[in-house]
Amino acid sequence: ATFHEGRLYFGGSASLPSSLFGSKVGDFFNFKAAEGLDDDAIKITLSTDSVNTVTGLRSGRDLQIFTTGAEFFIPQGDLDPITPANVVAKSSTKRGAKPFIKPQAAEGGTLFIQRSGKAIRELLFSDVELSYVANNISLLASHLLVDPQKMALRSATDTTEGDLFLIVNGEDTL
Repeated sequence: ATFHEGRLYFGGSASLPSSLFGSKVGDFFNFKAAEGLDDDAIKITLSTDSVNTVTGLRSGRDLQIFTTGAEFFIPQGDLDPITPANVVAKSSTKRGAKPFIKPQAAEGGTLFIQRSGKAIRELLFSDVELSYVANNISLLASHLLVDPQKMALRSATDTTEGDLFLIVNGEDTL
């Protein structure tokens, strides 16, 4: 779940794993569809050729949706808010995110663990492609990822230190 522009968003449910639910603006526990007004609740299903179970959401430049099979975003042109009338999810990459590990905001991007658990990727907006790209930032250290279970990022508090990035690995079964 995440907050984005005055709405509370939930991704996926047991019966609708590929759906996204947005609350009424300013009324975080009201998910009832009404007249389709701009501030009414939103429900959208990711229509793809496979079931993409939502694994994480992040509020950034756009609302980012991470699933088991791909990464999506809800574009907002000209700073227009997301409404029931204009909501559309666009696919950006098809890497997939590992379930139960929350994506982390880092500078202008979003860090997430790829579905296989063997790569850390950074989702960044590309002005050239007008979409997001998912660069592998663990290319030279993928051997350090052994069944990742948790991920956290602590931002630096002053200019003399860097950000602290932590991955908690599961048990090594090798």
